[in-house]
Amino acid sequence: MKEAKAVKQLGPDCFITHIKTKKIAMVSSREQFLCLSSRSQEADQSKSGKREFCISGKSKELPEFAHLSEPSAVRGNAVLNGFLFIETSPTQCECHFYLESDFKISLFIAK
Repeated sequence: MKEAKAVKQLGPDCFITHIKTKKIAMVSSREQFLCLSSRSQEADQSKSGKREFCISGKSKELPEFAHLSEPSAVRGNAVLNGFLFIETSPTQCECHFYLESDFKISLFIAK
């Protein structure tokens, strides 16, 4: 990743971020605007009975931030992504990651 920065706060636990990746060999850099939201639950309120913290995101098209886009970058699209952290002990946690996206990369190059 080349750069990631928050560009707009939407609420206490929700914001828009702009993410850019580096150009690698013949593959152009990628960028996307993500709406990210976070939520935490104490052990007595979660289904697992353990403390949980979740971060989820989805790509958004935001014309008001077009000036942040690089002309040579390709716009990726994250249909849904996120992390779920579950506390397993006071000093450790499990991390579950989910990503459904289209970074507009040829399957031939991706393999």
